Amino acid sequence: MCRRRPCFTPAYEWTLDIQDLTPLVRKIHKLIRAGEAAKAKDLLPRERVYPLALELARRVGVDV
Repeated sequence: MCRRRPCFTPAYEWTLDIQDLTPLVRKIHKLIRAGEAAKAKDLLPRERVYPLALELARRVGVDV
């Protein structure tokens, strides 16, 4: 059982932004079905590497 404050913080306090991605997802789907995966990939957000201390990475089982 979690008794720390963050566990009881309402989700709306954590939420920064909500966006409807339906049009983008439909466009990506259409491109993939048309065999244009490279164009679809260009529409995806860039993945960023999250900096993680080596000790923490080992503790949570992340390959670094």
